[in-house]
Amino acid sequence: MSDLVTRSLSYGDEQRSIAIEVAGNDLVTVVYIRGDVDIQTIDLMTDLAAQAIGLQPNRVVLDLAGVTFFSAAGIAALHRIRDDTGSAGIKFQLRNLSRPVRRLLEICELVAAFDVIYQPVDRLSGD
Repeated sequence: MSDLVTRSLSYGDEQRSIAIEVAGNDLVTVVYIRGDVDIQTIDLMTDLAAQAIGLQPNRVVLDLAGVTFFSAAGIAALHRIRDDTGSAGIKFQLRNLSRPVRRLLEICELVAAFDVIYQPVDRLSGD
């Protein structure tokens, strides 16, 4: 299963965009996020994470390697997704934190609040 959803938004003189791909199986669903995560784009991110949770895999992984901008709204979205997966009895992990994501989580002292993995999820296995 793989769905690609792309949304481009513009406001002011800036162009903000986000692209999200969801891929998975019964064991793990990986949500790949690329682009800017801010107040304008978190609804798409949380909606697709909710769809991933609805598939009832053993775990949901957010791959954040392609995130180019990450705001405080992104932190709130991560907390919401973590809470939603926990309520559903699904393990939640962050993978491949991009520099903007890692920096904000470190500044806010929140890295330890999430299960961060540093190795790739091999072939969408349950490992």
